[in-house]
Amino acid sequence: MNSRRHFLRNAGAFAALLGLPASTIANWNTEELLHRISKEKPMTGKPVIGLRVDPIEKVRTAVIGVGNRGFEHARLVHALSPDKAELVAICDIREQKVKECADYLVSKGAKNVSIYAGKEDGWKEVCKRDDIDLVLIATPWENHTPMALYAMQHGKHVGVEVPAALTVEDCWKLVNTAEETQRNCMMLENVCYGEEELWLLNMAESGVFGTLTYAECAYIHDLRELMFSKTYYYNQWRIRHHLVKDANLYPTHGLGPVAQYMGIDRGDRFNHMVSMSSLQAGLDEHAATVEPDNEFYGKTGFAHGDMVNTLIKTAKG
Repeated sequence: MNSRRHFLRNAGAFAALLGLPASTIANWNTEELLHRISKEKPMTGKPVIGLRVDPIEKVRTAVIGVGNRGFEHARLVHALSPDKAELVAICDIREQKVKECADYLVSKGAKNVSIYAGKEDGWKEVCKRDDIDLVLIATPWENHTPMALYAMQHGKHVGVEVPAALTVEDCWKLVNTAEETQRNCMMLENVCYGEEELWLLNMAESGVFGTLTYAECAYIHDLRELMFSKTYYYNQWRIRHHLVKDANLYPTHGLGPVAQYMGIDRGDRFNHMVSMSSLQAGLDEHAATVEPDNEFYGKTGFAHGDMVNTLIKTAKG
């Protein structure tokens, strides 16, 4: 059986985890669902697992989205200059956010950073430049896949914030485009590279814990104040996902490090999943406390449960 398709069939069980609306899934039987998400373009490039490109002495980098996470990306890239990286451009639809980022960079000695602000498609102009090696994407979730695809299609390596995609179909688009263009595309799950997590990874790979047979992980972060804020997330994009999706929308902070410890995609793989969410109450309750001029004031009926628990079985058991 085609290994790519075999992987995708196994991944069909993850539809809910990846955010497919329950109302949509309810109208499909299992075979219809598998057929729908198993559609993929024929492989037109070479696999990118283990892809190596010629070393880039100084990585010329652009950051798309500099409101929150992207500001930190811009700061860190500039910290690597002038020896290892050069920040070439920053881009955001909000002019004020670009100004704040640019002012910070200038205060740290940055020079000649191009500014793209206030235009819906300004990010495309960034991707079309021929003096950029790497594009870092830190925008609302729904923009991650189309921006990553466009950047790779224009010859750029890509680092994209979590989640890289919202559906299995979009995951395959990323895989296929990376193979066609031979560009690296990496989801920027930072927790995998924290000091404690890398310390534990070294211990696991050194056999300190013996054979790992079971692990628990979690990401428990009360973001209600930020999600309901009228200014923190552009157009309050994050709470809008919780309004219509009941899913584990942000699993990789906890799951990513554990997957590394247990050799997922390095000899083992996720094979079976059971997932359920609790009653939703916290979002309704918080909506009653925000300012009356907030779009979500008094809003009820959010789809996302307060807690999502998932059991995952691997192929090795």
